Amino acid sequence: MKKSTIWFLFILSVVGWVLFGVTMIFSGSTALAAPDGANLYAHHCGACHPHGGNKINPAIPLTGSAKTKSLAAFTAYNRNPLKADGSKGVMPAFPKDKISDQEMKLIYDYSLTLPGTSK
Repeated sequence: MKKSTIWFLFILSVVGWVLFGVTMIFSGSTALAAPDGANLYAHHCGACHPHGGNKINPAIPLTGSAKTKSLAAFTAYNRNPLKADGSKGVMPAFPKDKISDQEMKLIYDYSLTLPGTSK
């Protein structure tokens, strides 16, 4: 085999591995795509509220909650989540530097599509 053919095959294989690596790193990444409610919900809410439920306290799911009655109520609660008695619960706050108002609206709109949630 010629030396030029060997070099060509070597370079071709390196390029192939680089392209494969880039595909593996960036596949499914939302960093380059516009955020949508489903992905934002999955990232920020889905661990504790899968399918609109509540893993921490199943008795108070997101679906059907008064906190989903309006975007204002939803946003206010997520910015400063207090229990009914006014004390701090286990849910973390999501200030604007973590979830922007636009992202909050996307999450809210998505949450209304979950089974059992009505506006």
